[in-house]
Amino acid sequence: MSVDQGSSNIRSPLQQRVVQQTLLGLTSLVMVTLIVPWLSGTALNRNDGPAPGHFAGDAVAGLQIDINLADSNELALLPRVGPILADRIVDDRRQNGEYISVQDLQRVFGIGPKTLGEISRLCVVNRDESIDR
Repeated sequence: MSVDQGSSNIRSPLQQRVVQQTLLGLTSLVMVTLIVPWLSGTALNRNDGPAPGHFAGDAVAGLQIDINLADSNELALLPRVGPILADRIVDDRRQNGEYISVQDLQRVFGIGPKTLGEISRLCVVNRDESIDR
């Protein structure tokens, strides 16, 4: 038996080992609880996620981009839209005029129903304030 100098608790080596293992188990559980949701929200374990360096899931939940005002750097923040596709969006807007609705993004090569489905909730069209960039 060992005596804890700071208190009157007396614990056997077996009791100390049980406490240590319990704390280790609880610490592991907390770490797994924090890490697993973070990993599942990134592209680390999916082939169809956003390109590396792009935000995914809840990271862009508050983001809203006016597709008639955004430059290619802003558009590249959207999931599944990298710098090349963002440049295509800007070029299409310059050549064909502003977008009337978010669905008009499908006229850009590389944006189909899947990509549009992922970015449509993050895009807005405000034609009154649009300028040609």
